[in-house]
Amino acid sequence: MIDLHTHSIFSDGVLIPSELVRRAEHKGLKGIGITDHGDSSNMDFIIPRVVCFAKELIIFLIRLTMSI
Repeated sequence: MIDLHTHSIFSDGVLIPSELVRRAEHKGLKGIGITDHGDSSNMDFIIPRVVCFAKELIIFLIRLTMSI
């Protein structure tokens, strides 16, 4: 099963993206879509956090591929 409509704290949800993913995995979901709302009123909040998350994801993926 997959859930293609979830929201994180960056929108109208209450969890950070990594916690959404952790809980989805715990429930046995095979995939999720994080469908946060973004507009001109919250771009200053969203963009720096997305950049930070992307950097952390890149580091994680590099470490993962190095361990294979």
